[in-house]
Amino acid sequence: MTNRKLAILVAMSTSLVAAVAELFYGLGWVASVVLLAIAGHYSSMAGWLPALLNARWQRFAEFGLLALSTLWFATSLVLLGGPNQLIWVAVSAVLFVANITIVSAKPKS
Repeated sequence: MTNRKLAILVAMSTSLVAAVAELFYGLGWVASVVLLAIAGHYSSMAGWLPALLNARWQRFAEFGLLALSTLWFATSLVLLGGPNQLIWVAVSAVLFVANITIVSAKPKS
């Protein structure tokens, strides 16, 4: 298994866990729907779901998710407010590292 494939699986599972946690302990259903959509994107990258984007737009989406995870990680670090916030720092850090690995690895053509 390549590093890219492993990072995709880690990002997908982290997004699913974060979606469930957001639904029950966080901001609610809007954030959960966004995280489920992100998990669906990672599932299509892993080959489990049909891809909705061609290769060019797939690469743009990878960089967009990297920017989103960078922003989420930075705001999680700045807004530390209690024990629940530390969980989101860990989740956003995992997604940040996984997205860096996905973007830095050459996609399969």
